[in-house]
Amino acid sequence: MDFDRLLSPIEGKVVLVDGSRLYRGIADRVEVSDDNGQTWKVFAKFQISFPVKILVRSHLASRLLRLGLHHFVATDDGCFYAIFNRKLYKLNQHGIVLSGPEKIQEGRPLCVAVQGNKLIYGAYSSNEKRQPMRLFSYDGDEHHTLYKFQGIRHIHGVFNDPYTAALYLTTGDYGDEAGIWKYSNGELTKIIGGGQQTRAVQLLFDEQYIYYSTDTPLEENHIYRISRSDYSVSLLAEVASSVFYGCKLGSYKFFSTVAEPSEVNTSDHIQLWGCLNEGAWVLLSNYKKDMLPMKYFQYGQLMFPHIKKEGEFLIFYKLGVTGSGRSYIIPLDALYKYFGKHS
Repeated sequence: MDFDRLLSPIEGKVVLVDGSRLYRGIADRVEVSDDNGQTWKVFAKFQISFPVKILVRSHLASRLLRLGLHHFVATDDGCFYAIFNRKLYKLNQHGIVLSGPEKIQEGRPLCVAVQGNKLIYGAYSSNEKRQPMRLFSYDGDEHHTLYKFQGIRHIHGVFNDPYTAALYLTTGDYGDEAGIWKYSNGELTKIIGGGQQTRAVQLLFDEQYIYYSTDTPLEENHIYRISRSDYSVSLLAEVASSVFYGCKLGSYKFFSTVAEPSEVNTSDHIQLWGCLNEGAWVLLSNYKKDMLPMKYFQYGQLMFPHIKKEGEFLIFYKLGVTGSGRSYIIPLDALYKYFGKHS
């Protein structure tokens, strides 16, 4: 497709955008670029054993063993939190490890947030026995429980609402377990829930709406928006499969599906969808899942970096498709022309 001709590759996984400054994970280190990915230098290294260091240098081994840099987020006071090889770390502005490796509580989270210079994340495990699932804050020294959920399987994601300073959470998986919640001033409110069309991972925000796309293998999947004024839900587009991740950059919004074949969702391709302002959602590209079994080598998917300060590029990381193990970057002004051409 024309869209893919506009992409430029970057080695490794870009995990954080701070304007023109990018951070990426490669093997056992974090690297930083001050020129939108043109040149890189080492920012931090994680101390791991020699055998693990060999494994994490292999993209296939990292996929199989879930190794590497999963999250890297910035605080307002210049520090960073990292989740690397399923362990928590806190780093200072110079990349020096202040604390960690620390055990993650109750499974590796899909989506995390930062609030009050603390890392906020939710318990994410298989939880077959439906034990209580907790929302945590971590300050580099201690974990604190912010809320204990009853009656859910797990917490999919935690997100900052930049317009209200509230936290929003997504939970799964079945019946009343699935929902979208608002957490503010120590109180939790369920915004919508009760079915597979309210089962989501990623949330995006603007002044009027909250956007999500469903994450269900049991029904067809769709992109929706929730009105802030009355929490009414509007259907915006149908997509081929479950959605885990998305991002918002100015007036642009993006969601990507995962290759998670089921009786209902049969596609073996992942899709990248985009929207400019309140226009129609456009299928930008799709990528075929590779031949490796998803049970062991993970779903085919696109992952987006955390955003501290928006830059001038859309960036995503490919996993389990052609080009897996690399990030890809495209200028937003090229996207503007692309949306204009395909609107």
